Parts: sequence; C-alpha cells; structure tokens
Amino acid sequence: MILAILEMTALPAKRKEVMQTFSALIQQIRKEKGCVSCSLWHDIENKNTFCLIEEWKTQPDFDNYLRSDLFTVLLGTKNLMSQPLKIKFNKVSSTSGLEAVKAARGESS
Repeated sequence: MILAILEMTALPAKRKEVMQTFSALIQQIRKEKGCVSCSLWHDIENKNTFCLIEEWKTQPDFDNYLRSDLFTVLLGTKNLMSQPLKIKFNKVSSTSGLEAVKAARGESS
C-alpha cells in the first residue's frame, strides 16, 4: 500500500477556492483505479492549512495516478498556496489497529 500525504497552506484570500477545488478533486480521485481512500483534513490551529491523505493499493496504480490529469490539477493549485506544497509518499508493508494498542498495553480482547 502507498500512503500519500500532501500538506498545503492556502493564501487566506484563496481558502474558499482551495476548498472548492479539492472538494471536486477528491470525488474524482476516489474513483481512480487502485484508490483505497482519499480525504482532506483541516488543521485546527491554522484554518488555511490542509492535509490531503490518499491510500493506494499498488505502486502501478499510484504511478498511473501521478501521471494523470487529476494529479496535474492538484499540482496546479500551487498558485493558491502561501507556501510550497509538502509531499510525502510512504510505502506501507503492514498495518495494525486497536489490537496493537491492546497488545502493547497488555490488555486482552
């Protein structure tokens, strides 16, 4: 699985435009082959900072997305930002959930 994390800070005057653009983009990204999830999160300390988090099944699916018009549009939002876009791509080999918390705390199911 590939986890893509994109952090962006909108120009205050462009915040609404950024929200509208990403609202439309997210709906389309979720329909892309291999997209497991796609969500936009808002920083509670800075209303102009957002984090787009995407999960992709395979590297080929993710590579196709990176070459897509959708990703080109996403990159094109840079003129709406007050800071450069921060991008991180993480390859995840395994995941765990509450069971890992319980195991670490010595709790039984």
